[in-house]
Amino acid sequence: MTVLSITDANFKQEVLNSDLPVLIDFYADWCQPCKRIAPIIAEIADEYAGNLKVVKVNTEFARNAAQQFQVRSIPMVALIKNGKLVEQIIGARPKSSFLAMINKIVTKPAPAKKAEFWTVDRLKSAAEIGMAIPVDLRDKAAFDESHIPEAIHFTSIKNIKKDDFIIYVLYGENAGKKAAEFMNNGHNAAILKDGINAWKLRNLPLQ
Repeated sequence: MTVLSITDANFKQEVLNSDLPVLIDFYADWCQPCKRIAPIIAEIADEYAGNLKVVKVNTEFARNAAQQFQVRSIPMVALIKNGKLVEQIIGARPKSSFLAMINKIVTKPAPAKKAEFWTVDRLKSAAEIGMAIPVDLRDKAAFDESHIPEAIHFTSIKNIKKDDFIIYVLYGENAGKKAAEFMNNGHNAAILKDGINAWKLRNLPLQ
């Protein structure tokens, strides 16, 4: 997640009126300690995406915002909730110090689940007992020419039936990205290792 650059013009909207808690990195371009913690702040933005808004304020250009929070030394990293200062850290610190402050009011999201890679044998066995459905991500022409038996052609996540007992095994372009989309929408998903080529190399029948 990108660390947003905030000015005096949008400080109220993006920070004070934010529905999420906000972590503000007050910095200046000439500040060497600020540069040292910048990668840490970026990591925090990624790790807490959706639960914490992370912004940076250049005190040279957003003087009103800096004055509002009485920034006298930089870097200063401030944690804001409902427009109010919760806590602040002044100076370059290790990541653990910032996390300790943040975790007092923000829960870190659980790591995103990653889809497993399935072998042809695993897919074949699971499909035979109705526990897996192959999902073909290739274009319609390629699907119509040949596909794994009982495979469905993917058009939209909205057309995929939710079933806690079914695992959708994806193959084709961007299978990893699509599998994540399936899982984010509550589906069980896996990726066929080496795609349809693995099926063909086993000389298994195609439809």
